Amino acid sequence: MIKDNIYKFLDEVKVYDCGFHKIRIGNKSDGGYVAIDEICHQTKTLYSCGIDDNVTFEIDFVKKYSHSKVKLFDHTIDHLPQNHPNFTFIKKGIGPQTTQQFDSLPLLLDDEVGNITLKMDIEWDEWKTLLSLSPSHFDKIDQLLVEFHV
Repeated sequence: MIKDNIYKFLDEVKVYDCGFHKIRIGNKSDGGYVAIDEICHQTKTLYSCGIDDNVTFEIDFVKKYSHSKVKLFDHTIDHLPQNHPNFTFIKKGIGPQTTQQFDSLPLLLDDEVGNITLKMDIEWDEWKTLLSLSPSHFDKIDQLLVEFHV
């Protein structure tokens, strides 16, 4: 059922020029993302879900947008490969609900006011997690940078 919905969603995705400046942040390979520069300048908090051993995106992000705070989530590592004063590392995964290993993204966003960029690479859980968000949660997110797995 969810796979059918995913493919239906992907069929509806349209790519177009949004008129904003795109910028590559992070590695030139895995770990790098294309973001909208104007939105990044307004980002108060970057939620980075799924780190593994690569924080090139987050390091590059705070170099370019030093006013932003970064909350990094990953339950598979004990510490970040590189730290920064703007980083807060939480040794938990992100998911649709809170468990022993995971924090609920909806509950975390309930405590936020907005101007969030959400970067996610959470190995197949991105679909369920995004589906768990309400319209009021999406109102707080200005930009989604997601590695989708299908």
